[in-house]
Amino acid sequence: MQKLIQAKLITDEQMIEAIKAVQVEQGFNWANRFRVAEKLGMPEKVTLAKFRSMKRRGILDGCECGCRGDFCMKGEYV
Repeated sequence: MQKLIQAKLITDEQMIEAIKAVQVEQGFNWANRFRVAEKLGMPEKVTLAKFRSMKRRGILDGCECGCRGDFCMKGEYV
């Protein structure tokens, strides 16, 4: 039986590291969700679920509608 990949398997720290790495690569203060998913080696839908969770908790800001979703860190996480 195949295990499902879930957003809860990505730690906040892993996500923040991936976002910061993409920000440095792009030269912007936001990170595209597709590039973050690639950096993590995770499916895009799983990464989007993690983005949504972190946005609800006030760690990130960005568009979670399913578009390219440019996200950035908020507050103490910047």
